[in-house]
Amino acid sequence: MANQTFGKFIFGMSDLKVTSIGGSPTQEDLDAAMELTFRPRFRGGTLEGDDADKAVVSFITGGECTVSAGSISDAAIAIITGVAPTLAGISPNQTNTIQIDAAQRMPYFEVAGKALDEGSGDVHIILKKVKLVGGFEISMKDGEYVTNGFELQAVDDGSNGIIQIVQNETAAALPTP
Repeated sequence: MANQTFGKFIFGMSDLKVTSIGGSPTQEDLDAAMELTFRPRFRGGTLEGDDADKAVVSFITGGECTVSAGSISDAAIAIITGVAPTLAGISPNQTNTIQIDAAQRMPYFEVAGKALDEGSGDVHIILKKVKLVGGFEISMKDGEYVTNGFELQAVDDGSNGIIQIVQNETAAALPTP
């Protein structure tokens, strides 16, 4: 099989979305997309004998993922944490509150990112079943924009695998539910 010429040299990050799983799926953009990193988790072993390694078995069992963005979307945080925001008051004095209580169980959701290639194509990274497992961070710093980040664990959803890497010859929007 020949190596494709499109989706080969990719740059930056142009889109990042989260999508709820089950029921009536909703999708939300993490605006000012900054990062989507996937690290597979492996299991395996080495057969040693005769003072040498004789065989190795290795397979992917899941993965860890990090996402970050330069905006705070209450709808995206609701998908990631399973907690809906509460809107109160009348404009111009409205408040929007997301309250996450102790022992809140995190839901599974989908995350997808997009980066453009050097031509007219792009690459999509799609993780169909992830869950927030740590690193929920909102960073406020003097003289800098507020950013947020999340550490996720990816598992096989039973039909789409753990990760899908899609190289498009012509750039396309991320899939919608």
